[in-house]
Amino acid sequence: MPGVKDIVGKMSNASTEDKALVEKAYAFAAEAHKDHKRFSGEPFLNHLASTAESLAELGMGSKTIAAGLLHDTIEDMKVDPATIEKEFGKEVLFLIEGVTKLGHLKYHGTERHRESLRKLLVATGKDVRVLIIKLMDRLHNMRTLEYVPPEKRKRIALETLEIYAAIAHRLGMGVVRKELEDLAFRYAYPTEFAEAQKLLTEKSKETQVRLELMTKDITRELMKDDIKNVTTDHRVKGLW
Repeated sequence: MPGVKDIVGKMSNASTEDKALVEKAYAFAAEAHKDHKRFSGEPFLNHLASTAESLAELGMGSKTIAAGLLHDTIEDMKVDPATIEKEFGKEVLFLIEGVTKLGHLKYHGTERHRESLRKLLVATGKDVRVLIIKLMDRLHNMRTLEYVPPEKRKRIALETLEIYAAIAHRLGMGVVRKELEDLAFRYAYPTEFAEAQKLLTEKSKETQVRLELMTKDITRELMKDDIKNVTTDHRVKGLW
């Protein structure tokens, strides 16, 4: 589990005040959730700290990171919003309440509902920070989806593919979108996931040889035009 030092250490250009706010939020969350466990049996604080760490890695500000640590205090632990405002200010409370509202939106599967829900997500998250906190919350939940009861996994995975991956794409967060898609694919469409994984394994050596030959050809042609110091790279875009 990331500790508060891990989170603060990943904050860019953070002032002493910024760090103090995050440290205070971490301590508050630890106390509020002290008896709260996840499906895996681990402390719920692990999820909050991981969400906050991801926000810090994205370069988000101290209030956003604090809101990431506190985003379940009102909904799950029934902390009075007035207490959050008193301790952390109106802006942090605004972000937490925005994330809470997004958490009430559920995926029900129709095509019409998908697009209207996407629009509602964007409309509800008037401050883009609300959407980013929710995305990091969902990302960590997807990384630990194996511990969720089987009957809930498919809905969560489909919701992630149809809603949250789409939101990440619209925000230009390609790396997050890709991870969400690959994590959700396994649970949303397990048969297809297994087939894709098998095909990728079977074709990986053949594909690698082709890519290396293409790289040599491209480099050679560029050097003919006196383009030097050429660097090429390749990657698998993802199973999904």
